[in-house]
Amino acid sequence: MVVDQPIAFEWPVLGRRLFPRPNLASQKIMNLRTSFFAAATTLTLSAGAYALPGGDPLSGKFSIEEATRSLAGQGVLTAVIDTTMGTLTCELFEKDAPNTVANFVGLARGLRPFRDPISGDWKKTPFYDGLVFHRVIPGFMIQGGDVTGRGSGNIGYNIQDETNVPHSFGQGGMMAMANRGPNTGDSQFFVTEGPTPALDDGGRAGGHYQIFGQCKEVALVKSIARVPRDGMDRPMQEVRIKRVTIERRKGEPAAGVTSGSPPPAGLKPKTGAPVKPPAKPAN
Repeated sequence: MVVDQPIAFEWPVLGRRLFPRPNLASQKIMNLRTSFFAAATTLTLSAGAYALPGGDPLSGKFSIEEATRSLAGQGVLTAVIDTTMGTLTCELFEKDAPNTVANFVGLARGLRPFRDPISGDWKKTPFYDGLVFHRVIPGFMIQGGDVTGRGSGNIGYNIQDETNVPHSFGQGGMMAMANRGPNTGDSQFFVTEGPTPALDDGGRAGGHYQIFGQCKEVALVKSIARVPRDGMDRPMQEVRIKRVTIERRKGEPAAGVTSGSPPPAGLKPKTGAPVKPPAKPAN
């Protein structure tokens, strides 16, 4: 295998701006940016978020201070993601991506209201508990964080992109936001299995994929990515997030984790310009 091999990718005509996927045997299109089919008006907010129509109670404003309020202890802000296949321990980059981390932590702790895409109601409950990893691709990543379990949900608001510096997709375990294009992250996230330099800013994938943490257990990511899946990369064996616990831990940050396997060798990017995404996110 070639460690620095780029990922091949294709661009569909419909749906959200799509994430590149490995050129595996099936050559199917993979969507790490969740699909939508209708545009909606957005409101740009100074606090680093967009409020979509439907009445976000916070008008898009939610800070890292609010997200970590009353959190006990000192040390590295950590997400402990307990799944049906094991536990991921992920350092969260609260200093480098405060708005993105605030959003994830607020949702996980039940402090940040979200609009249930099924009922349409605004809720404040631990968001990620009970959700599934709805897309898995061996040699690439695992993706979760959608109430519908299909990757098509929307939680009523978007967050703005931040910078990835000093982090990159140079090793496995990187935790980043799925999106529809610039400034359209919400609740869906993915964790990479190995080095994926194509996803870095200016890389072959194009676009920006906001990194906000790093998980230590790359071997578990690889195991989840290899459960049987259907033609849409949905697991045929359900892998569920039982609980996400946010805590502060003393000790070394996750920067030295083992990176796992690189993407499959022999991949080349396809030619042609990517399809431009709709200018406005959907309801």
